[in-house]
Amino acid sequence: MTDTNPLIAALLNPRFHLVGDEDGGVGLGCSDCFDSGRPLAYYDPQGTGYPDATVPQVTTIPALWEAAAHHLAQAHTAQAHTAG
Repeated sequence: MTDTNPLIAALLNPRFHLVGDEDGGVGLGCSDCFDSGRPLAYYDPQGTGYPDATVPQVTTIPALWEAAAHHLAQAHTAQAHTAG
């Protein structure tokens, strides 16, 4: 059974991962889309941001998963991200 809710699909998709850094920030990664190690989106509770200005900054952890849902819809076909 395939979930049609894009946020749930992103949360359940094994290709996405969250990676913390030494400054307390959290980056969202996609194992299929390695872009020189840059995250798809970055959350920084201290507000200093990710060193690369081209990485979208988000203000909450749930917003990272919204970025994952957007990435899933834009970068991967329905066949590629169907889990199971």
